[in-house]
Amino acid sequence: MNWAGYLPFKKAYELESSSLVPDLDSEQIIGLVAPLWSETLEESDDIAFMAFPRILGYTEIGWTDVSQRKWRDFSLRLPPHVQILEALEVKYYPSTEIDWK
Repeated sequence: MNWAGYLPFKKAYELESSSLVPDLDSEQIIGLVAPLWSETLEESDDIAFMAFPRILGYTEIGWTDVSQRKWRDFSLRLPPHVQILEALEVKYYPSTEIDWK
């Protein structure tokens, strides 16, 4: 499932949309897309593993101005959400960039 490698969670969180589309002002960007390449995924658990908890980071990117986003703050807020994922039996990628305790 990891033949193409992973984009580190911190790097994904810190991406600035303006750097991805340099010809647009940030006011011209109205949303974001978080693609999930699925050609090697076979079950819904595989999809969940690739999507969570990364999708939580992308949602914050979507509604939070770049100047307000801080990786350290986010990484401290994330672990309680995993308790919910586990209660719902959602498979997730336990990135080593996060202190899950």
